[in-house]
Amino acid sequence: KTVQKAENKKVLDAITAYFADNKDATHYVATASVSAGSKAIQEAIKAVSSKQKDKSVYIVGSAADGKAPHGCHVSADLQAKGADAGKWAAAVAEVVGGKAGGKGAARKYLEGLSL
Repeated sequence: KTVQKAENKKVLDAITAYFADNKDATHYVATASVSAGSKAIQEAIKAVSSKQKDKSVYIVGSAADGKAPHGCHVSADLQAKGADAGKWAAAVAEVVGGKAGGKGAARKYLEGLSL
């Protein structure tokens, strides 16, 4: 659990630091190295969707087991312009394999994706 909490914090801290350093930024796309079975990306997306709703974020992870967990949150502003978290996550899942799931503005990876 300690490792998982540290990994969750690392991913969320990277997102928070990016927006702190780039005050006018409205979106962030990044990669994160995570352990097999990690929920760090899912937890970071959940935090963004509740605390930074005006930001759009996509994180693609790489794990030692070869899987590529990923997740996104699309802000209401971008949704109003036609952006769709489900379509975005599905397009990424087509590239890395597997499928995406979740609901609303936040989509998270549900099935095993392999690179």
